[in-house]
Amino acid sequence: MKISVIIPVYNVEEYLTQCIESVLMQSYDDKEILLINDGSTDGSKSICENYAENYTFIKLINKKNEGLSEARNDGILNASGDYLLFLDSDDFWSEDFLSDVVKILKKYKDLDFLFFRYKNFYQQKNIIVDSHLNMNEEMTKADGPTFLKHIFTHNPGFNWFAVLYLIKRDYIIQYQLFFEKGKKYEDMLWTPQIFLKAKSITYIDKSVYVYRRERTGSITSDFSSENLEDGIFISKFWYKKLMDDALDMDESLKMRLLNNLCTRYFVAIWFSGKLRKNERRDMIRLLKENDIFLKCGKGFVKKTTAFICRAFGFNVCIAICKSLWFVKHKLF
Repeated sequence: MKISVIIPVYNVEEYLTQCIESVLMQSYDDKEILLINDGSTDGSKSICENYAENYTFIKLINKKNEGLSEARNDGILNASGDYLLFLDSDDFWSEDFLSDVVKILKKYKDLDFLFFRYKNFYQQKNIIVDSHLNMNEEMTKADGPTFLKHIFTHNPGFNWFAVLYLIKRDYIIQYQLFFEKGKKYEDMLWTPQIFLKAKSITYIDKSVYVYRRERTGSITSDFSSENLEDGIFISKFWYKKLMDDALDMDESLKMRLLNNLCTRYFVAIWFSGKLRKNERRDMIRLLKENDIFLKCGKGFVKKTTAFICRAFGFNVCIAICKSLWFVKHKLF
């Protein structure tokens, strides 16, 4: 059983070696690494070339810069493995785990995918914090919607990181589960779909993926107008899909998914205060046009945000959020 590890690469020379070495340390032999150089302008390409020259199972694909989604899609199309894993080039794996994973795949021969946990690496403080996912130990195998219902019953803030899934390549091709080109937060578009279509998946209670936080240039630290707009697009996409009458899904699961997937709409409210005046004006107009998401948010913070927006307007709510962030950074 061959495993393909897809690593999109763009200007990460500082972290790339650690990333690749974490794959090379895997004792499982039947694997390939696809380095998708997405038009890097730093020393990343040279690092990739060096590894490709020294390891026969490492393939380098050079392409013009088109973004993470297209790089991952190129990896899917060029992979020769039975199962695929995505690994971001500024992150890494913390242990030798592929051999154990393959044993599970052989035990459950019809799995569409399996998933696992991650660790947060706060590089400025040089600390690693394990993530937690409350799962029923008896849920060893089920279809995607069943897993989702359980996940959101106990983990309403579930993160959709695409890098936490070992997924059958034939399953991706069958349902054309490619990443949306030109959009940020592509994981939130892709990952829920692989759950909704899956007939057989399992969960491994292992925390092997190390997610690097606090990196300059990371999308999670970039609250530009484009990124906030893409976040609203995510909310619109899933609202339309989940409210489709043709979608056969438990109503309570729909509401839980909507609460989670409309989070990017609320993020746009919370961080619009960081935009320039003209950008903020355009963002407020977009928020008003999509104010239906105010009713989708659950929990104290989202409900409070929705109340302020309805009672006093988006301008007031954004100003309050901006003041709160200012105070937080001054104090901490």
